[in-house]
Amino acid sequence: MEFSTKALDWSKAGQNGFLATKTDCLVVGVFEGQNLAGVAKALDVATKGLVARLLKQGDFEGKRGTQLTLHEVAGVGAARVLLVGLGKEADFNDKAFTEAVRTAVRALSATRAASALWCLSQQPPQQRDIGWAVITTITLVRDAGYRLLERHPGLKRANGKGAAADKPALRKVVLAVDSNDARPRPRPWCAARPSPMAWN
Repeated sequence: MEFSTKALDWSKAGQNGFLATKTDCLVVGVFEGQNLAGVAKALDVATKGLVARLLKQGDFEGKRGTQLTLHEVAGVGAARVLLVGLGKEADFNDKAFTEAVRTAVRALSATRAASALWCLSQQPPQQRDIGWAVITTITLVRDAGYRLLERHPGLKRANGKGAAADKPALRKVVLAVDSNDARPRPRPWCAARPSPMAWN
């Protein structure tokens, strides 16, 4: 599994911005019961109000543990857009963040997506920073990948044939971070290591 980070300016999301990035899946978090913000708002603007309409119609509510996969969305370069429910922002803690990551991974594993532009790290839980969000995400996604290989040994074959080869596992994840958060900080990354308690 290959991981990398990419600093993005959310104010320049549309047209030739990051939403035009070619990838198998764009992963976006949406809070429950509030106005859209950050990348979710940028996505809504680029898609001419699609996200807001889904919320208004009740097709997606942003509740914890929920997700909705959209295909060939106009205004977006990704083949798929995965909306992940984050629950209420006031209750968005370590456990809620972990649940969102795992929900996204489960949804991706059910598709043929081999690459993803991951925007969930833009929204760290309360009292956490972007460094914690990135490290926790990588740890959880890798763990999910190892578990998938244990359940489906055929995926380990680089040039295998049959059903396992027809459904490639996720191989490349680009974690999007706010360009302001990407600037050097005096605080060392080791101070942002995730707590194992968040993964349970």
